[in-house]
Amino acid sequence: APAAPPPSKGVDLDKTMILDTQKQRELLQAKQPAGAAPKAAEKVGVLEVISGQTDRNEYTLAGRLTIVGAQDTATVKLTGWFAPKVAALISRRPDGYSISTSEEGKKILLNGVPLQGRGELKDGDLIEVAGVKMSFYLKEQAR
Repeated sequence: APAAPPPSKGVDLDKTMILDTQKQRELLQAKQPAGAAPKAAEKVGVLEVISGQTDRNEYTLAGRLTIVGAQDTATVKLTGWFAPKVAALISRRPDGYSISTSEEGKKILLNGVPLQGRGELKDGDLIEVAGVKMSFYLKEQAR
């Protein structure tokens, strides 16, 4: 009969492990550059529907790309017979959010002004696309 393999001297991952959280915090603090301020709380964009037909009243824009339209993959689902498949695209970047027109060329109003191409979103902006009015605002993201 073949000999049994020798017991390994490594870590047995099938057993319960105890982590020292205090030591973990100390290591993380030591890794930060001297004089670096702790990160500010990250803000996430939210669309609140004021009027029009959608599947919800509020949308949190946590992803890198938010599609406003009637297609299955849209985050903001437009309803109704004539709702466009893709009405607008909202991009999340490290420096903020922007909204852009789709290839379908649907008219987008940003604070009452027709949007050409792309526009930066700021806290309190009003967006109107495909008969739906929405308010954009930023809120602290829960950690």
